[in-house]
Amino acid sequence: MRSYFLPTAVLVCALAAVAVSSPAWADPPWRSSLYPETWAPGYRDDAGRFLQDFSYAGYHRGEQPLPPIDDASGPVIDVTQPPFLADPSGASDSTMAIREAIHAAGKHGGGVVFLPAGTYLVSPQSAEEKAALYLDRPGVILRGEGPYSTFIFNTETSMRVRNVIRMAPHEIRDEDFAWRLNVGEPSYSLTADAKEMETVLSVEGGDFTPGDWVVVLSDATDAFIADHNMTGTWTSEGVGGVTFYRRVVAVDRAAGTIAIDIPIRYPLLQRDNARVTRTTPHIEEVAVENLSIGMKEITYGSMGDNDWDVPGTGAYDAHASSLVEVNHVVNGWIRNIRSFRHWENNSYHFLSTGVRIRFARSITVEDVDLRDSQYHGAGGNGYHFSIQGSDNLVTSCSSRNARHNYTIALIAATGNVIHSSTAYNGRFPVDFHMHLSPANLIDSMVLDEDGIEATDRFHADHGFGTTQSVLWNTRGDTEGWEVDLGFKKLIRTAQFGWGYVIGTSGYDNAVEQPGHNHALPDDFIEGRGQGADLIPQSLYESQLQRRLSVQAPRQSRTPRRLHP
Repeated sequence: MRSYFLPTAVLVCALAAVAVSSPAWADPPWRSSLYPETWAPGYRDDAGRFLQDFSYAGYHRGEQPLPPIDDASGPVIDVTQPPFLADPSGASDSTMAIREAIHAAGKHGGGVVFLPAGTYLVSPQSAEEKAALYLDRPGVILRGEGPYSTFIFNTETSMRVRNVIRMAPHEIRDEDFAWRLNVGEPSYSLTADAKEMETVLSVEGGDFTPGDWVVVLSDATDAFIADHNMTGTWTSEGVGGVTFYRRVVAVDRAAGTIAIDIPIRYPLLQRDNARVTRTTPHIEEVAVENLSIGMKEITYGSMGDNDWDVPGTGAYDAHASSLVEVNHVVNGWIRNIRSFRHWENNSYHFLSTGVRIRFARSITVEDVDLRDSQYHGAGGNGYHFSIQGSDNLVTSCSSRNARHNYTIALIAATGNVIHSSTAYNGRFPVDFHMHLSPANLIDSMVLDEDGIEATDRFHADHGFGTTQSVLWNTRGDTEGWEVDLGFKKLIRTAQFGWGYVIGTSGYDNAVEQPGHNHALPDDFIEGRGQGADLIPQSLYESQLQRRLSVQAPRQSRTPRRLHP
């Protein structure tokens, strides 16, 4: 690459000329009408449209930075040293050695389990196990020497509904878990309906104290389903109901109220049995960072779209497998991770799903690059980033060659932010996949041979994918693209009720609204082709800075470092 240097005087004159002439050709900066300089949570325009506050997403609600990636303030356990003796040469299986090191760290209240440079072979150790490696105790960090130095390779191909690494409490490490299905007894009814963005709930009884973790939920009653024009498409059992995992921060017994740490994202109605209860304890401060993960590819059996449920096929064995699954964790992270193709593989990095966040909250996924999954069939396969929890942050990540590069699914998936990330060559678009997923943000995303869908999915029982979600400052680097369902625009949006597309740019900046009566009113679209001049460029960063600047004088907060 050549470098050219100009004399300072010439450079100054040149810049001055650009500055003087720029108004003749440059588009002026602009702000969304829904995000004025005086914006505060609760602001609405005359039509009742509003943007939720997405600043709570990620580790410790964005109020603390992630610990340094070289932090060694606690115990550091080298898995290659006695008594563990994991093999970094890739010649023998290291599963039990790494597990024992993880157990030792957990037994001592946490610490870093360090994998020096090398290749470590792992696999589930029995047919009943969900994973090769379990991070199932609080405070345990699995750390490599770097994603181009430390490699974890899963050698088992029979990985149906299994994970290479599973972050989940020990009590549920081999179980499926959902907030509303694992609630405790008793439950306490709301004594008044709660609207979106509220943090104070009126509750009948309940001996709650500050610090309690609770599930705030309601049911998908027949009336709820009818309100969403989903009669005959949704069932109460299939959808479940509006669900939030929250922490009690204050109790007013005289008023019969509790205050929670993050606003609710969608109305909770007494009609729908709105209530508060407790659930199984989660774990915190667990992480995977600074390494690469791969899986042995499948070279046998059919990989057809609908073979995922046909025993004996390769698709059956690959179905719903993942590199990392996070289940019932709060304040954890996945950072500086790459997928990789092991030398034994012909083409692929891993079998199906990359990172799946399932009924977890306040997780940050940062600087993760996932590529070339093998199975892209039906039934939920080939999703590189799959979010099914709440208030999580995916930032500075990239995904290539997936069925869906990123997807948000289920009614409990709320308040999530995908920020400053890229998607390339999705077989189907980045999408909101099923069952309403209220109030999520896709912010400053770049798409190349990919797009975003925030529409209805009436096949199966999916129905509306989302409501009140925001697509902010989306850039398309391709002139349109082809997928199995035909030609797509950069964005297709038909959310239930209000949805928001604010600022698009790039070679492809088109927005399509497929018309039908189920989703009225039409979504709010503003600034087609003008995303490059949108202020602020990141809604998430701006909202976080606003909230922390208000909290800092009162709570001595140190604002976290934001990505440029």
